Amino acid sequence: MQKIKQMRGTFVFTYLVIFVVFIFFIILMPNQYVYSEQSYIQDAEKSLNTAMQQPTIEQTQTAIAQTIADFPMEIVVYNNNEVIYNTTNIANPTATLLQGSVNQSAVLMEKQGNVETNNGKTSFWYSLYQMPTAKSLLNNYFVGMIIFTTILFVVILAFVAYIQWVFFKPLNNLKDSLAKAEMNNFDTIEVVHDDVINKKFKQFTNKVSRFSSNVLKDYTELERDLENARDNLEANILYSRALVHDLKTPVHEIMMENEYKLLYGDAHVDKESLAFNVAQSDAILNQLNGILNVLETGLSNEQSVMERLDVVAIISEEKQKFFSSVRQKQLLLSVEQPEKLEVISNRVSLKLLIHNVLSNAIAYAQPGSEIEIELFGDASEYTLVCRNLTDPINVERIENNAQFFQAFSEQRSEREHQYSSGNGLYLIEELSRMLDGKYSLAIDNDLVTITIVFKELVDDETPAS
Repeated sequence: MQKIKQMRGTFVFTYLVIFVVFIFFIILMPNQYVYSEQSYIQDAEKSLNTAMQQPTIEQTQTAIAQTIADFPMEIVVYNNNEVIYNTTNIANPTATLLQGSVNQSAVLMEKQGNVETNNGKTSFWYSLYQMPTAKSLLNNYFVGMIIFTTILFVVILAFVAYIQWVFFKPLNNLKDSLAKAEMNNFDTIEVVHDDVINKKFKQFTNKVSRFSSNVLKDYTELERDLENARDNLEANILYSRALVHDLKTPVHEIMMENEYKLLYGDAHVDKESLAFNVAQSDAILNQLNGILNVLETGLSNEQSVMERLDVVAIISEEKQKFFSSVRQKQLLLSVEQPEKLEVISNRVSLKLLIHNVLSNAIAYAQPGSEIEIELFGDASEYTLVCRNLTDPINVERIENNAQFFQAFSEQRSEREHQYSSGNGLYLIEELSRMLDGKYSLAIDNDLVTITIVFKELVDDETPAS
């Protein structure tokens, strides 16, 4: 591009110089012609004056003849009123007869006068013809104009040809480069060092080539499928872990109920214990079926099943599963909720969430303390709040570890440690996210508050249960 600018500046300067010279030549030529005429007249007068200053009449006549040969003219010379030289056809020339006697179109100058010579008073009249070289000067003038015009035309033609070469050659190269780029033959694109356009295109294709290579390397179809499969597998594992975590509760409840009956029961409670064990066993089977269904069909299919649910009923159902644990730790589990709250959600996920909220609160509540469960709102937006008091060591772990589920994986009581997997808060947060809920955890001294806000889920095709 810089070269084109320099070339364009050189052409403009050359063109201006030729144009100025051409204009100067046009203006100067008439002046030069006038100057030539003036010089011609002065030379003729000087030669004629010299001729008339000769010492004798004969010498004067000879000199005048030479002057006429050099400067064509009609002339009459008088010496003491006697004609000593006459080139006209007038026998007795007088001033009246001579004036205007020659064709004025052929006359350059006409003059008459007197001069003192060695031979006395000499009078003269002459009519000087046009310069013999006038035609030659005009021819030279037109030849010069033709030469300058030709030079100007050649310069313009050369510039146009050069412009075509400068512009069209890179465009042709660019055309070839585009064809190679369309075939993904980026390496075969050649660049001449002064081809700025193609050089820029080469730089662009190099970037495209590198970018394409990175894309082909990092984002192949197989890798995308593998990434999706990995994400789905992780979600399935997480969901299955939650179900397994939920499954362990009925087993734990059966164990504690049996221990209680052994310690405080009598022989008449066998049927009641059997009925309790049967109910818990049925719950275990249902949980196992849920795990198998998730592992078989996938998490996405399981979560896609939406139905109308009563959140109050689910809380009451899940609360009953922790009867023995609440009794053993002498906890007060108070629930403040409306009589009924129907929402559209996934049954398995919502039950798992509520189960883990209760399980986490009971597991880490201080013995003899109160656990508060609060449910409020309507179908468009409802909130679940759980408050419980916990030990300072658990509070410290929560505050110092961003992965909340790890904060409760150690230092539990012996019996609680045996039957809890330590995933409580992590599962609560993940299950809240799966249900499009907003999870938050707040700690005030030894008071831990979990708040989950659910927005309305619109599903026109969800059947009412």
